[in-house]
Amino acid sequence: MPSDSVWGIYPDENSALNWSKIKESLENKSYSITSSIPLISSRDFWINNKKKEFEVVEIEEQKSCSHPLVQIA
Repeated sequence: MPSDSVWGIYPDENSALNWSKIKESLENKSYSITSSIPLISSRDFWINNKKKEFEVVEIEEQKSCSHPLVQIA
């Protein structure tokens, strides 16, 4: 997956799922640590470089009868 990917997620309608919580969880996992470097020579303090891997721009439920590909997923 390329860095800075943009995701649109279109699941089948399911009112039992809290899609805003799922989006929040995905956003929490969208960063990775690319490297750590010592801040000072004592190596007691480190700087972590965060890299954004993806962004979820929307999660929108779809009617599978109107969008047959939703059923495949």
